[in-house]
Amino acid sequence: MRYIVHTVEDLEKILRENPEWRERIRVLILTEELMKLPQKFESFVEEDFKPVKQKVENIEKDVSGLKQDITGVKQDVTTLKQDVEILKQDATLLKRMWAC
Repeated sequence: MRYIVHTVEDLEKILRENPEWRERIRVLILTEELMKLPQKFESFVEEDFKPVKQKVENIEKDVSGLKQDITGVKQDVTTLKQDVEILKQDATLLKRMWAC
C-alpha cells in the first residue's frame, strides 16, 4: 500500500493507522534514554518504592496504635475527673465535720 504525504496531518493519519510505523519512527526520534523510561519507572515502582511503601505502612500502624492509646488516655482522664469530683465532695464533707 502506498501513501502520499502532503501535510503533517497526512503523516499523523498514516501513523495512527499504522502502529508499527509509529513505533519505528518513535525509535528514530526518541533517545535511547527516553525509550527506557517506562522500564525504569516500572523498576522504580517495584524496587525503589518498596522502602517508602514499608515506611508508610509502619507509620499507619503507629498512628493506629496512637489512636488506641489516646482513647485509653481519654477514658482515664474521664475516670480521674470523676474521682477528683468525689474527692472534692469528700473533702467538703470532712471540712464540715471538722468545723462542728
